[in-house]
Amino acid sequence: MAKKREFNFTVTMKDGTIHALEGSDALDLYDRFDLYVKGQETSRGIWVKKGKERYLILFENVVSAVRGEITSTEAKDPAACQDMELCV
Repeated sequence: MAKKREFNFTVTMKDGTIHALEGSDALDLYDRFDLYVKGQETSRGIWVKKGKERYLILFENVVSAVRGEITSTEAKDPAACQDMELCV
């Protein structure tokens, strides 16, 4: 078994739009925005998908960025050895 850690990430834009992301989308946005704040990211934004819509989040227009609590759950590790018989 492996531990799967997840969190949600919510950003509020200057125009009042709120984007609440979960899973890998939240991780990607969090990582890229963190690098932007540190001055290490060269891109100005990131495209996110919400349902069938796509939105461009420009980092310079973010007024609030909140990462939720990190949750940990047990998940089956697909890379782990499975029960199998070895023939000699």
